[in-house]
Amino acid sequence: MSTPTLTDLADGADPSAIIMRQLAERAAHDPIAGMLLARLQSDEAANEPDRLEVLERRFDALLRANQQLREALVAADQMTAWIARLTGACPRCWGLAGDCSTCAGRGGPGYERPDVGELVDWLAPALRRSGLTIGRGAGPRPSGRYPLHTITEEEQP
Repeated sequence: MSTPTLTDLADGADPSAIIMRQLAERAAHDPIAGMLLARLQSDEAANEPDRLEVLERRFDALLRANQQLREALVAADQMTAWIARLTGACPRCWGLAGDCSTCAGRGGPGYERPDVGELVDWLAPALRRSGLTIGRGAGPRPSGRYPLHTITEEEQP
């Protein structure tokens, strides 16, 4: 029978493996050691995760991650469609793709009639914070742009 030493443990030997090896050596002539060894081995086997279960858990986690990505993509698509509608841009490419089947790259903001009211409502807080306003009553300039002006101190809330 081999006796483990502190050197074995210091060399990185697994204490559980040392105990199992000693029990295996004793089991040949000691029935209690044999029963203990059998019990420990069955517990070890029961505690090891089944490879199929591990793969199923990983697969389930990947399915959940895939679903989250799909939901994020749907939300991003909805947001880009909303911004395109607000600005009157091509809903497929915003005028950024020359090979776009909808606009051939000409569909930047103003390509279609924008939703001016909602656009102004959405941008108003940022414009106010920047000290700018959009003059709604003036209508678009000949260039098609709405006039911007700086808010004076008297106009600030």
